[in-house]
Amino acid sequence: MTFATIIVNHGTSRVENQKEAIGFLRKKVEERYKGSLVKSYMASDKIRKKVENKDLCQDLEEILSEFRKKNIKDVRFLMAYVLRGIEYEKVMKKAGQLNEDGFFNFTFTKALLEEKNNDEILNFLEELGENDPSLVIFHGSPKKNLEEFEKFEEKIKNSDKNLYFSSFEDRNFDDLIDELKEKNIGKIKVIPFLIIAGNHVSKDIEGEKENSYRKVFEKNKIEMNILKKSLILYDEIAEIFVEKLEK
Repeated sequence: MTFATIIVNHGTSRVENQKEAIGFLRKKVEERYKGSLVKSYMASDKIRKKVENKDLCQDLEEILSEFRKKNIKDVRFLMAYVLRGIEYEKVMKKAGQLNEDGFFNFTFTKALLEEKNNDEILNFLEELGENDPSLVIFHGSPKKNLEEFEKFEEKIKNSDKNLYFSSFEDRNFDDLIDELKEKNIGKIKVIPFLIIAGNHVSKDIEGEKENSYRKVFEKNKIEMNILKKSLILYDEIAEIFVEKLEK
């Protein structure tokens, strides 16, 4: 065995969504690196405590303890995050604390958005939108000055393929609605740019609260068609993540 892989994502309490998406990515890794032992880690302590499925809720310390017993020192963290934000940094810090003796050689893959593949991701979104008015919704991050995020936001806004941008962290509905009305858009496709389509889709996009996207669009007589597929269930995105495992 050359190395072990830990697929890391924040996680969702919607167990079936988590299982389907991470299972899909895991299969991709196992097919590409047949000698690699693959584990998955939900980084959110809060979510992990709610999940009863033992395969999904293993703690990082437990996973690394297993690797120690098998004398696996080369461990690659496949960081299934859109951005290298606060949650990504927490995983790195925790891993470091569990490797104070230097037993492991850790590698952390870059987050999805980076200059190297942003054009490829934009092309994927344009094809997904099929030139229909399409709103790409990101989670965003409370951590400011995320250069890659800002660059990609500009790419979407400058696209000539009918793409629009929004994020949960900065919804700015007034500007968004004004832009759609100015262009006489009465129907829009919504593409959640989320690693796993979990509670953010059911609550923030489709939810009953007045600040959900559905409620705001209904109020403004804009019909919404949501693509509910988790981001890593698309072959194009899964392949980008898998390729990041190469040193």
